[in-house]
Amino acid sequence: MAVVDTKYIAAGSYYSVVGYVSSSLPGTVSETSGGSQDNNLDDLYSGADMYSFYSTSAELNLYITDNSSNVVNSGWDFVKIGTASFNRTDATYTADFVSGRDRWRWTVTSNPFVNGTTYAISFETTSSGGGGGNYGFQQFDSSSDLMLDTSTAVTTLVKLDTVTITLYKGQTPSDSENYNLTGVTSQQDLDDNYIFAQINGGFWSIVTAGGGGESHIITYVSPGVIKFTISNNSCYNFFGAPAACNSFDLIAETYEVYTIGKLL
Repeated sequence: MAVVDTKYIAAGSYYSVVGYVSSSLPGTVSETSGGSQDNNLDDLYSGADMYSFYSTSAELNLYITDNSSNVVNSGWDFVKIGTASFNRTDATYTADFVSGRDRWRWTVTSNPFVNGTTYAISFETTSSGGGGGNYGFQQFDSSSDLMLDTSTAVTTLVKLDTVTITLYKGQTPSDSENYNLTGVTSQQDLDDNYIFAQINGGFWSIVTAGGGGESHIITYVSPGVIKFTISNNSCYNFFGAPAACNSFDLIAETYEVYTIGKLL
């Protein structure tokens, strides 16, 4: 769970309703328990204020003043009054453009507020996060339906490293090399979520066959560790005939290492 915004209500009573009725009636809302009056909800909706949050034995009402046209029926999944939780989607939502207040109304079987008691009021999301609010850009249509949302984390292509791996043919253990790779957990993870872009085209010594180079074989070893292994241990002389390998028979490959589809 992630807390988007928290206020404290010292519940007051006015006729049949209990809670924070308005700034001019019994009940107060503050930033801290026992603090001075502060109904600002900037962490929830920029420029918004809690106009009232009260209940009868049958109906719970939340009014938020939309001072900057930022209040919409999203951005939080449930609100808690102490330990009692109320899902946003269970409420009837209306936006009153005349009064400038948005309203969420829940049907209840008992009043969650008790006169004279102070409650922590927390607006929360069901997703985990660092708290302190959501950041990003949201766009809504004229019916307040969410059309675009950049406030949720997305997987992206991230460059992790540029590395040159030099391996020697036929010279165990120099024909392989371990490499620390951030976040890798399995061979499947390595295959699906990492990219190794060979940027030098391969380098072969003068005594090796061919000339175009070959990419190393890359395999998973353990969490955070992979291995580069030379792909071809065959060595040849100037005439293309098989020959014993020596220290000149090397392949050096330079890779740009990327992760895709992972949150590291």
